[in-house]
Amino acid sequence: MNRKKNLESVILVIGTITFFMSLFFSQSLIGYSVAVFLGLYTLLNPKRALFILSLYFPIRPLITELNPGLKVLGDLIIVILFIRAVIICVRNNGFKAIFALEWFEWAFIIYAVFGSLVGLLHGVSAASVVFQFRAFMITYLLFYAVKRMDSFRRREWLGWLWFVFFIAVTICIHGLVEKLSLRTFLLPEAWAEQDLSPTNAIRIYGMAHNPNVLALFLGIAFMTTMFLRMFYGEGKNKSVVLKSEEGGYNTFKRVIIDIGLILITGVFLLTYSRGSMIAFAVVFIVYVVVSGRLKIIKPVVIYLFLAIFLVFYPANKAAELIQKQFGNHYGQAVHYTDRLTGTFSGQSIDQSVGGGRLYIVKKGFTIFQDHPVAGTGFGTFGDSAAHAFGSPIYKKYQIPRTIYTDNQYIEIIVQTGIIGVILFAVFLLGMLRVLWKNRGPFVIPLVALLIGAYVSGLYYNIWEDKAFTLFFFMMFGLIYSRGSDPKV
Repeated sequence: MNRKKNLESVILVIGTITFFMSLFFSQSLIGYSVAVFLGLYTLLNPKRALFILSLYFPIRPLITELNPGLKVLGDLIIVILFIRAVIICVRNNGFKAIFALEWFEWAFIIYAVFGSLVGLLHGVSAASVVFQFRAFMITYLLFYAVKRMDSFRRREWLGWLWFVFFIAVTICIHGLVEKLSLRTFLLPEAWAEQDLSPTNAIRIYGMAHNPNVLALFLGIAFMTTMFLRMFYGEGKNKSVVLKSEEGGYNTFKRVIIDIGLILITGVFLLTYSRGSMIAFAVVFIVYVVVSGRLKIIKPVVIYLFLAIFLVFYPANKAAELIQKQFGNHYGQAVHYTDRLTGTFSGQSIDQSVGGGRLYIVKKGFTIFQDHPVAGTGFGTFGDSAAHAFGSPIYKKYQIPRTIYTDNQYIEIIVQTGIIGVILFAVFLLGMLRVLWKNRGPFVIPLVALLIGAYVSGLYYNIWEDKAFTLFFFMMFGLIYSRGSDPKV
């Protein structure tokens, strides 16, 4: 056992050193070396690999910009965890155990295979189909592996929650530096020189290089930090209270958590991600209604109030003053209130109909009428594969190559038709059924998050977004492995 621990430590130290080297030297070989070392570490300590993934995916765009070789790291770790789970299944329960899946899992797998085959039949390249198949399936493989792991103990849950908390706080601090430096400090040169419209220039893009993705992560981080806060509860909240080693409640840690929640909420608002704000408002309402914990409304409102007056408003005012003093290449920026109040303005609606989300939905139903049963397949309409490789149907329907659907449902309708809609509905509702059957203090937030994802699908390709699916499937797998709430 000690020999294994020593080997784990040596590999982790080498991997960590190599990782930091990869951020200063852009050679892909160094990035591949990091993947190899951390892949070996995953074999020795699969639970700790979840910590690595929790760090990797929220900042993946930044570190892969610095070193392209790091692009393989996340997928490699997940594939190793999956293969390890398959081997353990066969060894302990026989070959058939590999296929012991819930019906929502079968629906999701069949959907991905079906969409891939239809895409190939419609002339989509194999590379494009594989690209999109991976977009859907890679984080599901994580769920497959995690749900077969040994259950997390209380201290392991607590360690993971603290880890996500510090990642979120670090990303928030970086985001504030980005905003106050007018995107000139602590960013890759290509990002700093990116030509943003005045509407987007006021938004924090962060290490995710996308304000909507950043907002999704911070919303999830707020939820996990509220979990963390429950461990250090007070008063009558004894069932989830964690006593400190000294025998009392650790007030200092609770204060740190409260400060972090204010910071996370403030930077969440500074992303100006209206879709994420709507989604997490739904998550909050569903959680309160299902759990009946009306008392949670007060602290959340306090965090929101303090975040506006201590983070959001001061950061905007400071950025405006800095811009007036020094200027920048965005010229006259949009005022922050315009971004928040312009969602349903006449101009916004006209733009959406002319070339935005409503235009894409309209085009989608036009295509659907021509292919109602099986659709046109993966890589044909507004997904990441079509954006990267092009689509064989765009010329016929006069669709720009650069579009994203920004709507998971119209993408499913067009690409897989009625058959795909049924399969995906089984997937979504099947997950809800499993979670609802096992609902409890630590499961209800995941129920609320899933319903929030249903809403997000109206304006995001949410089930292809790794920042969301990584944490959702990871938490779902951890809960599933117990069949109920974790002991605290």
